[in-house]
Amino acid sequence: MNNKGLIIGIIVVVVAALIGGWWWMMSGANTGQISNNTNQTGTQNTNNAEGTLYVNFTDAAVNMGNVSTVNMTVDKVYVHSQTQGWVTVSTTPQTFSLLALKAAGKTAVMAKTNVKADTYDQVWFHITAVAITETGKTAKQATLPSADFKMAGAVKVVNGASSTATLDVLADQSIYKTDKGEFIFAPVVEFEGRQSATVNVDADNMATITNGMVNSNTTAGMDINGEVKANFKLDLNSKIEINGGVISVKSVI
Repeated sequence: MNNKGLIIGIIVVVVAALIGGWWWMMSGANTGQISNNTNQTGTQNTNNAEGTLYVNFTDAAVNMGNVSTVNMTVDKVYVHSQTQGWVTVSTTPQTFSLLALKAAGKTAVMAKTNVKADTYDQVWFHITAVAITETGKTAKQATLPSADFKMAGAVKVVNGASSTATLDVLADQSIYKTDKGEFIFAPVVEFEGRQSATVNVDADNMATITNGMVNSNTTAGMDINGEVKANFKLDLNSKIEINGGVISVKSVI
């Protein structure tokens, strides 16, 4: 009986140990699952983080000769990220006097908006009109190869900080006059993306940007077919004409 009781006692202990081990493994597995869920929630919180993005326009063009004003109207601005696709920044039309910005050395704010913390790799703006005035003459509407200007340019937005996407429209490299006195506006744009910047905006909606880290400096220009290409501008010596609203290059002098 004693030996039988001892054997039964050992069996009970072994079974209890097995049950305890099974319970510990299941608890550990459940604990690991909860930990993973917590990590996923943490990632979601990070994705919901936001920063402030300023989109600005300026003009660092050189001498424009007889051209006294260049007024460019933009009604839409978007930025792109690999995770979100295209994100709307502004749909409010604004007109920028490019030569006035150049003369004053100013940068005008197109939009200020909160966007998700992310790296944005392209900017796209839509131009509705460009009016060009020569000294002593009335304004003329320029013909654009395309109203949409989309270019590569990186800007990183971090949680709780300000970032800037500044578009420097080089009017002197963008304007072409035909033999008939018509104007063509094929934008050449320099882009600067800056994260964690200090941005001060005055009463006239002009921005002073300091500090932060520059993410990218890129340049792109539009050809006569409306295609935007990196480091491109039309040959200033090209003979450009407009026939039936279509822009073409006849020859190079």
